[in-house]
Amino acid sequence: MKLMVVSPPHGYTTRDVWKRVLSGLAANGVEVLPYDLLPRWRMWDELLALGEKKGMNIPSGIGANVLAYEPIVGAAIKHDADAVLLVCPQYFPGPIAHVLRKAGKKTIGYWTEAPYEDTTQAPLQSSDFDFAFVNDRYSVDLFRAFNPATFYLPHSFDPAIHYAPEEEARDDKVVFIGTGYSGRWDFFNRVDWSGIDFELRGIWRRRPGRQRLNKYIQAGVMENDETATMYRQNAVGLSLHRTQRYSMAEFEIDEGDAYSVGPRTYELAACGCFQISDYRRELIDIFGDTVPVYETPEELGAIVRQAISDPVWRQEKAAQQRLAVQGRDCATTMRYMLEQVA
Repeated sequence: MKLMVVSPPHGYTTRDVWKRVLSGLAANGVEVLPYDLLPRWRMWDELLALGEKKGMNIPSGIGANVLAYEPIVGAAIKHDADAVLLVCPQYFPGPIAHVLRKAGKKTIGYWTEAPYEDTTQAPLQSSDFDFAFVNDRYSVDLFRAFNPATFYLPHSFDPAIHYAPEEEARDDKVVFIGTGYSGRWDFFNRVDWSGIDFELRGIWRRRPGRQRLNKYIQAGVMENDETATMYRQNAVGLSLHRTQRYSMAEFEIDEGDAYSVGPRTYELAACGCFQISDYRRELIDIFGDTVPVYETPEELGAIVRQAISDPVWRQEKAAQQRLAVQGRDCATTMRYMLEQVA
């Protein structure tokens, strides 16, 4: 099978997911044709902004998304792709999907931002595709109302990047890597981090005033191999799932809207980094009681201190967590996708 796999227009976590899809498909013997949308998107976005600044008459309906995605049709035909898979297709123009189908190309969408985009056009958008995959179990029925060929496809890890060190040589650092949404910022700011070597990585902004969290922020986007290196070096990794639908705090998912865990959950476990997490039902499905779960800042602080003071307990739990994700790698996950679209 020859499959063109189109990246998201983002340079962050969703891009890591795209790379994992590429690796998983290749491991299953698929001839993979990567289509990197990001440089095209950035180019057109800058050119259109420049055109508007200069007063150019830009036709309505012409945006960076249309111009970046349009060449997919020609590329799929030129390279004789059997199907086109779009990872995180939230900005993908529906008419292009119809053109691909008329050209005899199967269209597959993998919505990686469920349930945060379930109230946007994403479920309706899935009706343009032959197959739809979503990363949260709770979103399947919603998407299936628009596309009967909808399936749950969980996140995964790539063994080539996410693996544990041969020898247990870790520092006592506690790390969280992710985007600093306001809900996360407020929660971590209420934790007593005194005496703990804590570090926040990713897209974080310091807030004005004497905020206790500011001194722990080491802002900057990290490549996934850098993230994995930190997970192999550090003693404790934190998961705090996103609750916000968008970047603004007032748009939040309702309690009980989310079931599944995010990609960092798998990465931490595969790298052998002891993980502490907030609650998601799927966390229990995968790990049982091996991942300590917190609800309040006080509970998180107490578990972190226990993990630092009791390395034997921490290492035993980390080993159990790592064992729990075996068989949940990207090759296995992509094999399931291929079985559904065959």
